[in-house]
Amino acid sequence: MSGSSARKIREGMGSAARPLAKDLLALDSVQSSPVVTDNGNFRPEGVRVKFERYYDLEYARREYEKIFLRTWQLAAREEDIPKVGDRAPFNVGSGSFLLVRSGPEEFKAFFNSCRHRGTMLCAKKESGDSIRCPVHGWEWKVDGTLSKIPSWWDFPEMTRMNGGLREVRVARWGGFIFINADPDAPSLVEELGPIPAHFASYETTNRYTALRLRKLLRANWKVGQETFQEAYHVTETHTLRAAVAVGDTQSKYDIWKSGPRQVGVGRVVTPSGIPSMNAAPDVDALTSATIWGQAITQFLYPGEQAPQFRPTGDLRKQMADWHRAIQLKRYNRVVTSPDTVMIDVDVYFLFPNTLLHLSEFLPYAFTFTPHPTDPEMCLMDLRVLLPCPVGQLRPAAVDPIEIGPDELVPDKAPQFDFQAHVIQQDVDNMERIQKGVKAADPRNHFSHLGLYQEAVIRHWHATYDEYMAR
Repeated sequence: MSGSSARKIREGMGSAARPLAKDLLALDSVQSSPVVTDNGNFRPEGVRVKFERYYDLEYARREYEKIFLRTWQLAAREEDIPKVGDRAPFNVGSGSFLLVRSGPEEFKAFFNSCRHRGTMLCAKKESGDSIRCPVHGWEWKVDGTLSKIPSWWDFPEMTRMNGGLREVRVARWGGFIFINADPDAPSLVEELGPIPAHFASYETTNRYTALRLRKLLRANWKVGQETFQEAYHVTETHTLRAAVAVGDTQSKYDIWKSGPRQVGVGRVVTPSGIPSMNAAPDVDALTSATIWGQAITQFLYPGEQAPQFRPTGDLRKQMADWHRAIQLKRYNRVVTSPDTVMIDVDVYFLFPNTLLHLSEFLPYAFTFTPHPTDPEMCLMDLRVLLPCPVGQLRPAAVDPIEIGPDELVPDKAPQFDFQAHVIQQDVDNMERIQKGVKAADPRNHFSHLGLYQEAVIRHWHATYDEYMAR
């Protein structure tokens, strides 16, 4: 394993009754999947994360230029703009891009700026067979080709050959639309690394945005995503009940780097149905599995009977088989995913700000984007991606629930059920961390990260440093 010294690092804390995630993967009933057989091939060096990067305006200015204009950004899902001519803005920091469905199976992205005097062309989701500037009426086809300039005679230097909207790269994977403003950046396929192979049975393309919230946070975008790059916070943040149902101390952390051009993909596997080592000694796996069954039924399958598991036999396989049966009943879908995908929370991280859950238990996709002017704020965009019933077309995405910085997730998004409270607990954490980093001793103004449980954060910041130094 490359990347660090040979120092021995303890990879979690478990026991015979509460196994580590890596040992549970070795017992998974679907051993043919790379999800269970692949292990990370990279261990990050030590990194000192200076707190200034979470609040300094100069950091924020340089981030947009050095990171957000040079990396792949998860900008939308295909179902967000389902018809030809549909378009939507994608805002990141001080910048904005225009995404448009330019053909039945074609998408384009442009700088969201009129070629005339820079007017923003698309401020909200809209549709039409042309893109028209609302100030002076300059007009483009949905493929970005210039079609009209009022008083064309006064702009002899601007022609159909050179007057198109300024385009950025678009790449699609799994129903997601990514953009990259850097023509020389590695391809999306290179950057995704193991993700397509690991997500193959998850059928990400055949999913749709069934729930979505966009929460404006009083925290830097890096603080936001770090919350989900470790399970270390689970017991303290989400109460001891979470420790009963989730094996946070047994989580598995992986990083893959396939070459010097790829920045690396991180993963955290947190097992469900196995008590944490932080839970009381008398809590058994059956209690943990029962709580898991009640939670998933309440959140994803209201109206269904919560599962009843046998105290004997492989509890995790019982949980996974129950979930496969529910998916067959609900979606007419024969699921071949490993047990871990059916019951655990497996989260993959694509630099700089995309989090993808390979989890039928919590089928989330996250992004965290910086605020246009305030480095101590960001936008969390969270989707619940449910499977399309077999034989049915993918529905259009639901409209996002917009939640302001002073509004609570449970009040504004009760559709998320108990998960709304879990998300709010994480939000409270983020905002407290943001306040704390500014209050730290100026003589010791940096974080002290764990060797294993925060390995993904360590690698992420090492990559951040590389980009910022370019």
